[in-house]
Amino acid sequence: ISADEPMRLLHLDASPRSERSRSRGVAGAFIDALAGRHAKLAVRRLDLWDMALPELGGATIEGRYNLIMG
Repeated sequence: ISADEPMRLLHLDASPRSERSRSRGVAGAFIDALAGRHAKLAVRRLDLWDMALPELGGATIEGRYNLIMG
C-alpha cells in the first residue's frame, strides 16, 4: 500500500488494565508511526472492556467444538 492510498485499521483493545496496559502503549506507538507514514489512515478503535459482549461459557464452547468435530 502506498502512502497516498487510503488505509483502514481496526484496533481491538482487549486489555483489562486500561491506561496501565503496556500492550495498549505499544499499539498506540505503532498506530502513531503508521499514521506518520500514511496520511489517509483511518483508525477505528473498539475497547472490548467497554462493550456489552455476551458471556462465553463452557457449554457454548463445547457446542462449537461439537459442530466442528461432528
